[in-house]
This record gives sequence, C-alpha cells and structure tokens, in this order.
Amino acid sequence: MKLKNILMFVGATTAAYSVVACDDDRDDELTSMTYSRLLAPVGIDASVRNSTNIRITWTEVNGAESYIVEAFANDSTNAFSGTADVRIEDILFEDLPYTITGLDGETYYAVRVMAVASESSKNSKWNAYLKSDGEVLKTSGESILLSVSDEDITSDGATIRWTSGLTVTSNYIVVTKDGEEVKRVTLTAEDNENGYVVLSGLNSESTYKVILYKELTDKTISRGSQNFKTAIDLGNAIPVNPGDDIKQIIADAEDGATLAFYPGVYNILSDEGENSKIEISKNIAFKSVRATDRAVINGCIHLLAGASFEAEKIVFDGAKGELSEEEVEAGYIATDGSQVFEWKDADMTYVLLKLTDCEVMRYTKGVCYGNAASTINEVVFDNCIIHDIECSGGDLFDCRKSYIKELTLVNNTIYNSAAARSFIRYDNNISAFGDENTCPTTITIENNTICNVGTDDTSTQYFMYVRWGNVKESIPQTIIVKNNLISGFKLKRGYTTQKTTGEITFSNNYYYDCLNLVSIAADNTEAITQTDSEGTELGATPFRDAANADFTIVNEDFTTSDNHPGASRWY
Repeated sequence: MKLKNILMFVGATTAAYSVVACDDDRDDELTSMTYSRLLAPVGIDASVRNSTNIRITWTEVNGAESYIVEAFANDSTNAFSGTADVRIEDILFEDLPYTITGLDGETYYAVRVMAVASESSKNSKWNAYLKSDGEVLKTSGESILLSVSDEDITSDGATIRWTSGLTVTSNYIVVTKDGEEVKRVTLTAEDNENGYVVLSGLNSESTYKVILYKELTDKTISRGSQNFKTAIDLGNAIPVNPGDDIKQIIADAEDGATLAFYPGVYNILSDEGENSKIEISKNIAFKSVRATDRAVINGCIHLLAGASFEAEKIVFDGAKGELSEEEVEAGYIATDGSQVFEWKDADMTYVLLKLTDCEVMRYTKGVCYGNAASTINEVVFDNCIIHDIECSGGDLFDCRKSYIKELTLVNNTIYNSAAARSFIRYDNNISAFGDENTCPTTITIENNTICNVGTDDTSTQYFMYVRWGNVKESIPQTIIVKNNLISGFKLKRGYTTQKTTGEITFSNNYYYDCLNLVSIAADNTEAITQTDSEGTELGATPFRDAANADFTIVNEDFTTSDNHPGASRWY
C-alpha cells in the first residue's frame, strides 16, 4: 500500500474514533467545544409544579448569550406545529431553574429550548423535552378557588373568590347540591377585575359545591372547587348573643324554635354564680351562626317533659380540669361533674336527641344519661368530636332506667375518654315498658374513629355493657359495629362478657393496639362472649399524630382505596 493511502486510512480511523469518543462523553464536555453554530441544549429536565406550572432546567451551552423556551398546548406528540402558546425569550442560564407559569390545567404540553448566540445565524437548533417513558408533560387540574370564609357566607349564597391576579374570563361557575346542578353563572369582565363573584338565590342551611370551569377551543377544564354551607336564615331563628339570658329566651320561644348563637361563651349561672343546668321542656334546636367560630355552651342540659333537642356546630364544654387564664377571662366555669345531657322526667316519650357536627369535651361523668323510666325514640351523634370525658361515676353513653329505641353513632371522632368505664352501658329495665317482643332496640356504631377510649387495662369494664332484656334467645336487640377504626382499647372484658348482649354484627372494622376485641388474649381470665373475628389488626398506627389529636390517615391502604374506615374528616 502506498504511504499516502496508509496515512488517509489512519486519518479516517482516527476521525471515526473521535466521533465515537464524543458520543460517549458527558453533555457538559460536548457543550464546552466550539462550533460555527451553537449546540442545541441538552440535559433538559422538566416537571409540573403546583398543578399548572412547568419547571425546566438544562445544561449550559458554551457561547450562548441567552435561551428561548416555547410551550405548545394540546401537543402530546412533540409536533410543535403552528405558533407556540407560550414563548419566553432572553432567559439567562443564571435564571435556571426557570418556571413557566399561567398554563392551562389538564393539558398536554410539548416544551423545547433554543440556545441564542450574539449573531442570530449561530443560534442552535431546538431541542425538546421528553419524559423517560417518551411522554410529554401534562398539567394537573387547577385549584384556584379559595376556601369560602364564614364572613362570605349568607343564608342564601356566598361570595366565591379565586387567587388574586388570575384571569377568569371565558370561565363559568357551576353550583351543585347533592350532585345535581342548581345554578350556573358565567363570569364577566367585572367579576374578573373584582376577583370574586357573589352567588345568591340558594337555600339556607344547605351544603353546596362550586366548581370553576374554563372553556378552551377544543375542551372544557376544571380550575378548582370548594364546598360551603349556607348560614341560618335568621328570619326563622332567634338570634342569641353572649350575655343574653338564655333561660328567658328559651322560656319565651315557641315549641320547635331554633336559637342561632353568635360566637362566644354561654353560661347558665345560679344566683350564687355557679354553673347550673339549662332546663329545656320544649322542642328546641341550638345552632352556631358561624361554622368556624362556634358558640360554646359551658354547662349541662336537662331535658324535661318529653322535650326533643337538636344541636349543630355547637361546642359543649364541661370545663373539667384546670382552666387557663384566658378561659377564665372568657367566662368558663367548671360544671358540677354531671353528664352533658340527662333525661329527667319519667313516664314520658322523648322523640329525639341529635347532635350534628358538634364538639363535646371536658365533662366528668359522661355524654348522656337516662336514669328515668321514659322512652327515647332516637339518639344520634353524627360527625361530632367527643373527647376528654372522664367518666368518673358514669359510662360514656349511659342508659340505666330509660328505653332508647335507637342509638346511632356515625362518623364521629371519640378520644381520650372513659379510661376505666364502658363505652356504652344499657341496663335492663324492660319490665317498665313491656316485654322482649314489644321493646326492640337498635345500636349502630358506624364509621367512627375511636382512639384511647377504655385504656385502663386493670379495669373490668366493657366496650358494650348491654343487658336489655332477660333471655338471650329472645332479646330484641340489633347491634351493628361497622367500618370503625379503633385504637388503644385495653379494657379486660373486650366487647362484652354479658350473655344478655345480643349477637353483634361486625363488618370491616380495623384495630390498632387493642386488647380482646379481635381475639382473646392468651392470659385473659374474663369470660368474653363476643369478639370481632372478622376484624383486621393493624401493625402500625394509621394516624399522623394521635397524641396531639391529629387523626389524619397515613395508612396508604386506606387513603388510596375506596375503603375508608373511621370518620371521614380525617381523609
């Protein structure tokens, strides 16, 4: 072979090797080389942030004066056809990571970057971002509606606000109730300038959902939603303010009246200035005017003469224990150790005791007490928080001589209570009302979060001390324990040792750190008659911080599935 040909062969081989070596080098080594035209940006990394922003970075290109970023909406294939929906010029490398804002939600975006030279003819080619799976980025649904504050809620509507500075023209709001559309409002240029829209014409004391939509050329996207409940229509309720004479207001009210309490602490004081009882002998309801600044009833309630009582968004506080300086200044006075509610008169029929979304706290003896031979048709605690009820001298839900036809505990959070007493006590006084066939009773405990109730492992008490009726085979009891999340229960006798407790129907309950509820402990000496053998024992706490009353669910098996045991407020 001639020398010239040999040299050409070696040169070609060396050139080929150089290309391969360059391919194997890192991106930053490539960008340090000098070419007649800038290299296209590499090492591009992008991600969606805060639902509708895209955060993007890339490797610095040697010689680049600045960079241009373009984003194309509804481009799931990196076609980059037409004009970019977003084009940002003069981005310096020092500006990275750069965040593209103001994008639409629920939209595919193709993103590309160009390096800009001092002479435009030397600008780089575009380079596009692709995820590792070959997909482009997709923004999430927006959430620009702000929480509806109490001050913005009226009896027939609410003021709906969104994040300041965002444009909402070509947007509309849909209002739904129980999943059905009841109102639709197109937002105007004036609404856009104001940053809010006022809704009206809705029903009082009703729960609504508002959803903000934006119309695009080829689709409609959601920009967020919020729930709110309209306020009490004070035209139908009696307004009550701190310092008013509640006894006199109740005495003057018509049967069936609703008392609307403004924020504050309400006491019922004796002539000596001690905390006495609110006596109610007519059907009446207590409701807070403001959901997030609730009225506090600092006292106990005696129900007389067959009176029904309902409460919503009220705090019932027995003020047991050491009061803070602030509480004393606010007017809190410790109660005498009674239960929150007591039915006082015998030979009466009480139709209803119902608490909805209330808080019950710091009482000594218990929550409710039936020690008179009267019939109570229905007792309901729904979506309440009940805590720090000592149960000294009584049980948590305590029926001694009364006949409660239906006791329903649903969606409540109950904690730090009844350490050494029964969760439910229901004694046998059936002979005062009839017989087993004419006096059926139903106890339903469903979707409750129950934590640190019955924690004294030396106490020979029960979860359910139910003795209604005489012979087990003919007891008219229906007892349902379903979808509950129970933690820290340690009473020796578990659910029950009573042969007169009807067969409990268990379903989908979960337990953490409990004793004798799912199965009987090996060292147990009590004659436990029922356990939840179908229940599930958890190996770790399902709560974020139970010690500080934060029962937010951290168990992923619950949060990622349709199975939501316990109270819904913690999901």
